[in-house]
Amino acid sequence: MKFLFYFLVLFAIANSHLLGQSTDTIKVLSHKDVIIQTDPSKGSTSYPQWVNFPKKGINYRRVIGYLTFECPPNLNCGEWDYGNHIYIGKKGGVNGENVNWEIGRFITPYGNYWKKGNAFKHGWYYDFTDFALLLHDSVEIIYQHSGYEAKDDRGWKINLTFYCIEGTPIRTPISITNSGYTGFSYGDPNKSMDSILPEKNIKLQPETNSLRLLVTQTGHGNDKPDGCGEFCGKLRTILFDKKKINDRFIWRECGFNPLFPQAGTWLYDRANWCPGASVPADVVDVMNLKGGTEHSYDVDMEKYVSTASTGNYDFSLFLIEYSRPLSNVDASIEAIVAPSKEYEYLRQNPICGNPTIIIKNNGNENLTYVNVKYGLKGIRKASFKWKGNLKFGESDTVKLTEPFSWASNIRVFEVELVSVNNPKNDQNLSINPDSSIVDEYLKDNVMTSTFDETPVLPGKIIILLKTNNAATENYYYIRDAVSGEILFEKNNLENVTTYRDTIDLPSGKCYNFEFYDDGPPPSNFPLNKDGLSWWANTNDGAGYVRILSKDNKTIKNFQADFGTKFFYQFTTNVSLDVKDFPVEKNKFLYVFPNPSSDKFNIEYFLNDSKGGNLEVFDLVGNKVFSQTLIEDDKTIEINLSSLIKGNYILKVKPNNGTEEITKKIVIL
Repeated sequence: MKFLFYFLVLFAIANSHLLGQSTDTIKVLSHKDVIIQTDPSKGSTSYPQWVNFPKKGINYRRVIGYLTFECPPNLNCGEWDYGNHIYIGKKGGVNGENVNWEIGRFITPYGNYWKKGNAFKHGWYYDFTDFALLLHDSVEIIYQHSGYEAKDDRGWKINLTFYCIEGTPIRTPISITNSGYTGFSYGDPNKSMDSILPEKNIKLQPETNSLRLLVTQTGHGNDKPDGCGEFCGKLRTILFDKKKINDRFIWRECGFNPLFPQAGTWLYDRANWCPGASVPADVVDVMNLKGGTEHSYDVDMEKYVSTASTGNYDFSLFLIEYSRPLSNVDASIEAIVAPSKEYEYLRQNPICGNPTIIIKNNGNENLTYVNVKYGLKGIRKASFKWKGNLKFGESDTVKLTEPFSWASNIRVFEVELVSVNNPKNDQNLSINPDSSIVDEYLKDNVMTSTFDETPVLPGKIIILLKTNNAATENYYYIRDAVSGEILFEKNNLENVTTYRDTIDLPSGKCYNFEFYDDGPPPSNFPLNKDGLSWWANTNDGAGYVRILSKDNKTIKNFQADFGTKFFYQFTTNVSLDVKDFPVEKNKFLYVFPNPSSDKFNIEYFLNDSKGGNLEVFDLVGNKVFSQTLIEDDKTIEINLSSLIKGNYILKVKPNNGTEEITKKIVIL
């Protein structure tokens, strides 16, 4: 059985047109502007709230959760990557049973990147539909925050909202069973996995036709020899009636995290989690079961023995019993990836090329064909014929390659599934638009998104690239964003070398600048997917990449701490003069190595400020070092070996009066 990550069902609550087409969408706010902080004496803090959900008997098509994080008023953001959990506290109301069932998991970002007063905000979606049976009437929702950092000056402000979308369910939910599996140590030579995760049995309800196994698993700790559980990937196998139904390598790549950059080691790949990201649950469906029968299920982990500091897995498994799917043919649009303003898809936006959507099969029959109509609101739509073979519950990310006109001030994109599993009847659309539609549930066949316009650049640009000490990791393309044709490419780069490539591009087209850091790393330090400059990999040094105008003005400076790759789409207008397009206003400052016992390399870019001044302060505000900066763009070395060990603040003040840039540095 295929597993399906829950982040593939991002409904994009901002797409209110979609939610409005369901019977009703009831917004339930469980946690409003709640300040969460650690309790170092306990390691976790709980924030319970009693919430009134729609009354029992109301059917949900979906229940979507939305969690947002911000820096608290007058406090810094929390510093470390800590596990957070969303629980249903009591089952059956105020006088009900204490269950503390986990319905969602989140790992906080390395928030030291954002300081007090920073307007940071980010959001993440959850699909809570599998717990719909419990989300009626009075429910205790507990948000739990773990960690041991000092709480005097830091924390997070959170909001947690449930969107209860009324309508015909995809399947009728019948019951929920907690397997009883909990977190466990991994690699302990004195504990076998069979004793930790023993085979169990479940007797199905008489009405049950299908069973969903919902698994949430993250690895923590750092043992020897493999760095388990956080930094090792191991195989998990699920058995049902002693037959394998799912294999999953417990691992997740973090270098393309939408929340970037962060402080800390945010881009290290980990055991199914990344800092500043929700934890996707794995979904395994077993179909066409007979009600009232008894079955066994078992979870096995790859054999492994640690030699020191045994790691662990945070683990939960729920079994949700359902009827058979209520529709034979039922496709849905799960998300508009691009164009979109959604936080989850920031890395893929804005665009001026081919839109991307996610479709899903909710019906008994395999989904084999979909006619997708799409384009800007109020403008003639393009048509894309998707073909595939999705089983129930499976989804596909679809790039819509039939071109349509972006030439409009309209910033609303529309997409509709107009024909499903019935390609022969597409010809009837012009006569009777409903005649070819065999989808049995139409309310999730339409979605809209709002989006930002892509930048407009001059036709002649310069790609300025300075490589670091790991140039083998880097390469880039400029493509026609519609056809995918490569118009320019750069590879086989040398270390610590500056490249200037002048590129002429025809006017009025859409282009994609794709830059990668996932090539083979140097043998002396085998780490890639860490951008052109990253504090934790001082061996690589620092590089940068920018887009310049023909007269060397910086149009776009790209964040060097970007992880695996970045994409930048733009259109061109060859008639643009320098004064007609926006020159990059941002400044940057990189410090490496940091911490250091003596020498620090300072790379800065001040963008036409006629130099500035570099100053270092201790934590009580005394200036302990200063140096005049004559140029706007340079890498310099400063020696702070005369200062005592500790934390300091480094400031660069541009001469043109624009906002100063600060970095915390540590002298060892």
